[in-house]
Amino acid sequence: MLVKFALETDAIDNSTTQACNNRLIGVWERFGILVFSNPQAIPNRIRELAPEPQGRWQRTWARVLRYPHRFRRSLSLDENFTFSDISEPDQLAQHHEFEVAVLEETRALELDIPEGEGRLFGDVEGVWLCDVDQSQIFRRSNRRNEEIVRIDKSVEALWQERFQRFAEFSDNVVIFDAYAVRDDGNQNIQGLLQLLDFLDRDSEECSVTIYSSPDPDKNVDAEVVAIRNNLETKSSGFNGSGIKSIEVRLFRYDRFRRPGHDRHIRFNDNMFNVGIGAELFHYPNVQQAMNCTQTVLEPSKPEYRERRLDNDRTAKIDTFAIPIGTPTP
Repeated sequence: MLVKFALETDAIDNSTTQACNNRLIGVWERFGILVFSNPQAIPNRIRELAPEPQGRWQRTWARVLRYPHRFRRSLSLDENFTFSDISEPDQLAQHHEFEVAVLEETRALELDIPEGEGRLFGDVEGVWLCDVDQSQIFRRSNRRNEEIVRIDKSVEALWQERFQRFAEFSDNVVIFDAYAVRDDGNQNIQGLLQLLDFLDRDSEECSVTIYSSPDPDKNVDAEVVAIRNNLETKSSGFNGSGIKSIEVRLFRYDRFRRPGHDRHIRFNDNMFNVGIGAELFHYPNVQQAMNCTQTVLEPSKPEYRERRLDNDRTAKIDTFAIPIGTPTP
């Protein structure tokens, strides 16, 4: 689950070590959404730093601007918000727009936050910048990512815990599952349709790409028509506010073993390996215990394994787009 955190700009100062910055960036990239009110506050603060920390932050902020989907950020705080107005813990607890407040040292001491640990104020945890990766809320998010998905867990609850906020902050979703479009005894396509329902409900104009394979034991042409009809029927109820486009790329089943058999869902550059793939979402409760681990991908590296499928011309069966929403008469 992603954690919304607000970074007090005064916490970025010349006493902050590179190791502290690296820990902040690490949890931000993997589990965080930076919430702030003034888009210029952080860059202005960076310009005031000494050369060594300034260089580190300038490189980081350049990546934020270049890859906003990797360094998730939100402007949800009121533009008049400022940490300098917070003098009592109760005032921090009133800000539900974030869950963790990364504080400058003096303010942390004023709020009685011991060095090396955070302190909860209602639903908000205050923490020093140097200790951000020790935040209870960030650590809980990390533990959840490592936990096995247990049998009988509600699929709705699982979606909310592990996927929902990634869906909210992603503009590109990839479903990589050789079985996802098959209408067989396992009801894979029913799970895919439910997954699309979740995405349409919780995303904001995301593009969905589905990599899958028709049943090799059935007539390929007939299967492609059936897959398209199923997806068009389901998508006719979408209005484009959640899912804005769906592209389906069908390949020969044996080619899926080249880039890796694991089924996964990718939200921008955050990839979740899902043991049974789209079938997971067909049932109200989890039917089979499994791992569901998250990896942050580097765009420049070949971990974008579906691209290997695209480059294999002998593997491709068909590619088509699904119209979204019911056309206005």
